[in-house]
Amino acid sequence: MNEPRNPSSSAQNAATPPRTKWGCSRFGGSPGALIAISLVAGAPLAAGVGWLAMLAESGHPSPWLIFWVTAIVTWPLGAGLVWALIVDRSTLSGAPDDPDSSVESRWYDKAAAGAFHVLIVSLGLGAAVFQFLKVDVAPPLLLGGYFVLAVAAFGISYLFAKKMDA
Repeated sequence: MNEPRNPSSSAQNAATPPRTKWGCSRFGGSPGALIAISLVAGAPLAAGVGWLAMLAESGHPSPWLIFWVTAIVTWPLGAGLVWALIVDRSTLSGAPDDPDSSVESRWYDKAAAGAFHVLIVSLGLGAAVFQFLKVDVAPPLLLGGYFVLAVAAFGISYLFAKKMDA
């Protein structure tokens, strides 16, 4: 019945928010409030994207259909973006306390360096090939190809760094 009480640990537990699957916002509140704020704030973002899509297809016979379909499809993305911007990482269950010192962070750094070197070499060789062979390629196609190369180089470098540490 007479259990010792440690006031400092109870004060620390009261100051630390609980860890949940969805977390809490940086401004306080429950996970439900965070989700509600994210959904409400994501709606204008989705409406803006829908409006831009409607303007881009101005000659379409039903522009409002384009607006609504685009807005509905992009609403979860907007809500997810808002959630990522306002969530307090310390309230997420399973989130590391110091993500910069995690093993995944080291793999990411190694992969970014490897992908950078692949892009430097490929851009130099590509410029030489295009100059000497007089290849004419549309810029969107060329930039899209380099984007795919960058993503592939990063992915392969990440998997290689992960395998080397395992």
